[in-house]
Amino acid sequence: SDIQSLGTELLAAELLHQERITPLKFATWLGAMSDEEFVQILENRKHVRQNAKNELDEFRRIKDEAKRKEEEREKKQSDQLEKARAERTLDFSLKTGAFEVVDPEKKK
Repeated sequence: SDIQSLGTELLAAELLHQERITPLKFATWLGAMSDEEFVQILENRKHVRQNAKNELDEFRRIKDEAKRKEEEREKKQSDQLEKARAERTLDFSLKTGAFEVVDPEKKK
């Protein structure tokens, strides 16, 4: 399948320049290529595919890491808020419009 897609790719690349290529010239050019050149083109295609996969894996890893850090930050903030509510010693009184010392017995 790699060979078929390689041939299709080479043909498509040459057909984009119809004024400079004829089927005979294309066949001659294709016949003049060595096996090593075909292998090199295939390897380049595989490297592009592998590089894209590696970049996608790296992107996903970074995204997961950022999500994990955000969740940790939110949990820490939530824990701090709960601790502050539990240990609060001042409260704002709507009646007096000022801060007052909280009686621990009333709080519960």
